[in-house]
Amino acid sequence: WGLYVLTGMALAYFSYRHRLPLAIRSALYPLLGKRIHGPIGNAVDITAVISTVFGIATSLGIGVIQLNYGLNYMFDVPETLTVQVVLIALVVVLATISVVTGVEKGIRRLSEFNMLLALALMLFVLFSGDTLVLLDKVVNNAGDYLSGFVAASFDTYAFADEGAQEWKMWWTIFFWGWWIAWTPFVGLFLARISRGRTIRQFVAGALFIPLSFMMVWMSIFGNSGIELVANQGVVELGEQALNSPQTTLYTLLEYYPYVGITAAVVTVLGIVFFITSADSGALVLANFTSILSDVNHDAPVRLRIFWSAVIGLITVALLMAGGLNALQSAVVITALPFSVVIFAIMVGTYKALKLEGSKADARRMIAGSAPGGDWRERLDRALDTSNRAGAAATIEHSIRPAMTQFAQELESRGQTANVTEEQVEGESLPNLMLQVDFGDATSFVYQVCPHRMRTPNFIPADDDFYVRLDVYLAEGGQDKDLNGYTRGQVIGDLVAEYERHLQFLALAGGHAQAMPGTIGEPPEDAQM
Repeated sequence: WGLYVLTGMALAYFSYRHRLPLAIRSALYPLLGKRIHGPIGNAVDITAVISTVFGIATSLGIGVIQLNYGLNYMFDVPETLTVQVVLIALVVVLATISVVTGVEKGIRRLSEFNMLLALALMLFVLFSGDTLVLLDKVVNNAGDYLSGFVAASFDTYAFADEGAQEWKMWWTIFFWGWWIAWTPFVGLFLARISRGRTIRQFVAGALFIPLSFMMVWMSIFGNSGIELVANQGVVELGEQALNSPQTTLYTLLEYYPYVGITAAVVTVLGIVFFITSADSGALVLANFTSILSDVNHDAPVRLRIFWSAVIGLITVALLMAGGLNALQSAVVITALPFSVVIFAIMVGTYKALKLEGSKADARRMIAGSAPGGDWRERLDRALDTSNRAGAAATIEHSIRPAMTQFAQELESRGQTANVTEEQVEGESLPNLMLQVDFGDATSFVYQVCPHRMRTPNFIPADDDFYVRLDVYLAEGGQDKDLNGYTRGQVIGDLVAEYERHLQFLALAGGHAQAMPGTIGEPPEDAQM
């Protein structure tokens, strides 16, 4: 989950904070600049797509093997490749139906249902066994995990025998590769559903809640199995765990009451988990391979259907090529290139957050003042829900002349400043940007971007939508709307932000290096 949270945090940060595409390439902006929109960025996204496809296909393939055994256990359905292919087709069809309905209706409802079912099964095993002993072992296992995490992470079995080396290959390396392959998929999905959260909230929620649940789940089921093998002589359970792991959970449940019901629950859990993995994976892959004008919208339905079919076909091909071994080998091979991208994501995110922290320090050194004017004018601005005409008037009479006048004044003082406009295709209001260059140090960027927003319910207005004129600096959006500002007030805000930027450069001792490109620049596909 650490990998998933890292990638999700980076994607959400660069997309929602800096208006870059919701794609893996955006996390490399501090390292590559505008080159993320070229061949290098394409290669990064292709690597993420390949990794995601094989990661999901591996999960679906392994899951179908277990599902086939579950149906054999309950209904004597034969365990054959033909049955597994039929099951894959069924899962893909159901996943396609789910992904077509979108995140809120299909994927969300299936996920919530399955989590409740999984929680019920876990509580059943907990209370049907020796509850106090199992809870005691949960705490003990958590302590063992935390105390041995670093040592286990660096244990390569260098002095172990060949058996341990083989175990490392088909267990440690396989699972690490599997997790890496899932990283772009889960990371983007987390970013997609986490807009509006702080980084602290995102990390706490996406890392510690799933980790805690997984630790409790593994401890309860693992210790229940160990109890049967070690103290009750159920040796075959341990042998099954080694030789045919897909059968282990069903055998474990035979030693608990209502095995017919619990076996059915496990089978339903498997089916729905595979569907939610396939449908959310198809949605993410469709978004990866689309140019989305709005990161809050998803890719066209036809692309979601296409990727659902691709996942199913690759799963079938891998099962036919070599079964479980082919699945394991494929996921490790395809995950290796993306592991390099993960390191680049770490560096890029660190650089961007360090820059933002330095700018925040500079802002604290120089306290900003609210725009001047009569208090009634300020109240009007606070409650303003300008339409397109009002926003256009503010741009024409206040923002554009203020930026031009400020740039001319800087030019007269020997600074290199320029004002540029970008007309977004299909929109009437332009993006305006003032940039002041400082050689090798970080440039000053002040950009105003129109955004069409839904009018809040608590503000009386005639229209359902209004237009914000949001300010973006090099470190991202400032949650500041310039609607209703006069030319003098815009210049005052420009001076305040410019002064803070100079303070930031002074605090950095002249060593604040400019990143290649400007984070504040919108992607080519940005729209109002």
